[in-house]
Amino acid sequence: MEDTSIEIPASKCFTATNLNPKNIILNTLFTGLESDKDYKGYIFFDISNWLKDFHINSIILRLYLKELKTCSLSPNLYISEVDKNICELNECSNPQTQISYTVNKDSHGSIDINIMDLFYDNNFDITKNKLFMLSSDEKEKSLFIFSSNSTEDDKLSPKLLITCCDKQPKTIKRFMGVKEYHWTFDLYKSTVSEVVNIEDINEGTFFVTNESNYPVAAAVQVSGNLMNWITDTKVLVNPHTTNVLISRYYGKYSRLLLLCKNSAHIKASFVFQFYK
Repeated sequence: MEDTSIEIPASKCFTATNLNPKNIILNTLFTGLESDKDYKGYIFFDISNWLKDFHINSIILRLYLKELKTCSLSPNLYISEVDKNICELNECSNPQTQISYTVNKDSHGSIDINIMDLFYDNNFDITKNKLFMLSSDEKEKSLFIFSSNSTEDDKLSPKLLITCCDKQPKTIKRFMGVKEYHWTFDLYKSTVSEVVNIEDINEGTFFVTNESNYPVAAAVQVSGNLMNWITDTKVLVNPHTTNVLISRYYGKYSRLLLLCKNSAHIKASFVFQFYK
């Protein structure tokens, strides 16, 4: 069976300290020791219903290190699983399983950490209500500062890089043809298109034509369950132009999100090949 590569972005990031663990700092991600504060960073990935039909071969946590303030030549970073529903974050200080990763003091940019050992028996169901916690055991100043999911550059956001394959061999599907969906929107502030089921789609492309005098932000959103939506590819569609979006992430369903500070008249379409 062929491997499939799936990239899942973080849904939420925050930071807490030992001095006030209940007072979380949203949209940040840093960990380590600075002055009298021991910081821990937390990342949540909503992967429920995304990977239940796959056998997992490898899982990489990719982080973007913006800055490392340290007195150590090679400080250690630890990644562990903690319960998403805990009331007091300081109860997470002694996780049962953790991954250790040594960072050079001059490091900067993307770092890839193999976290396969955190997923017992390749059972992804146990992680759908869990957080990943970042911590450090350095005794002197050693503060890791990472990009969080609030960054405007998707390349810098925390993400899971997963290699997997089908649990059961796929039935060979036969090409059936090309289909198109077309929509017209008189947009004010924001709207979403109807949902498209993309299970049997090989590759689909959204086309967005802005017939107004104001720029419009467009994004593809994907979901595995119609409840939790992850924003995928994003583009800016300037006045009286057309732009395209192609989804990068795996999902059972897809839709188009449109945003504008003013009113806009938009024509959009989704063109795809489908198989049965």
